[in-house]
Amino acid sequence: MLKIKTASDHLFTWTAPDAVLTGTTPTLTVLAGGVAVAGIPAMQAITATQTVSAIAADRTTITLNAAVDTGDAGAAQNRLYGDGFILSGDDRIIPVRIVAIDLSDTGTQVTLAEPLPRTVSGSGSSLQWATWWTVFTSADVTATARRDVTWEIEYTPVHAGSSAAEATDAYDRGRIAIVNRPFDTGLTTARLARAYSELGQAWHRRNNDRQAIIDEALADLILDVRLETCPRGKYEDDLNGEHFVRPHILLTAALAFDAKDPERAERLREQYEDLLKKALQCAWLDDGDGVPEDGEDQNLSGPPALQSSRFSDQFTGTYQPTYRRKQNNH
Repeated sequence: MLKIKTASDHLFTWTAPDAVLTGTTPTLTVLAGGVAVAGIPAMQAITATQTVSAIAADRTTITLNAAVDTGDAGAAQNRLYGDGFILSGDDRIIPVRIVAIDLSDTGTQVTLAEPLPRTVSGSGSSLQWATWWTVFTSADVTATARRDVTWEIEYTPVHAGSSAAEATDAYDRGRIAIVNRPFDTGLTTARLARAYSELGQAWHRRNNDRQAIIDEALADLILDVRLETCPRGKYEDDLNGEHFVRPHILLTAALAFDAKDPERAERLREQYEDLLKKALQCAWLDDGDGVPEDGEDQNLSGPPALQSSRFSDQFTGTYQPTYRRKQNNH
């Protein structure tokens, strides 16, 4: 689920799961409470599809006939690095991941994460970026807090070698929550490195993208918090996310150390469970000012806000910690 802050502009990006047929544009439809939202700008490709002129001997560097047009990307320029498709001259489609673009010189060289198959020729081939984008604003999507917003994209995929199949459309769908304060602990890669210096260093032949691990841990943390909030008619966004930064650090470290030091990762998870239990016991419903107050009202759709500061006080005698430390049977 995509979360957007109320009354804010939001860059909506979509990664096409298939190559999109040349000359067609994916169509975005947003429904709020089942009613179509008007005024959303049409989807745009992050940059134009480019013809391949050569493939280097290492099969990871390709040369394009023209420079990559970063102007088409607008605010989404940083997403030029990511997924794409090589449409080969022999009607094959090869998914690729773009990790570098030579923008300092001619802008015609692109580096891929993995080598292309040797059977792929540069002759007649082209590179298509998978990212499309548009902007949501308070004038169309984000005006009020609500959780009944959905999006659907209709597009025409390329089915290599099949003109009949290319006449059919495909669909991708998702949900959007417009909230006053999206749940976020504020954990950054710098703060993670300060807590665990090892995570500030590069690991040989490992994925060193710490932000990806932070995001994965946040998704797991949100699921754990929902185990306590959802039965009470509340969401994680009703709580001050910064209150949970310490459990987030521990869980992120556990995920990072899983392969390198599984025993340490298990100990970190136990610490995470204990600290999360404590954080939930003293968390409060927050209107965004970070200060616990009686009678706070989040003005969200759904059940009325709880009329007390501390979250667990509303369920005296029924609040039970979700987590149990793993028993050691040795």
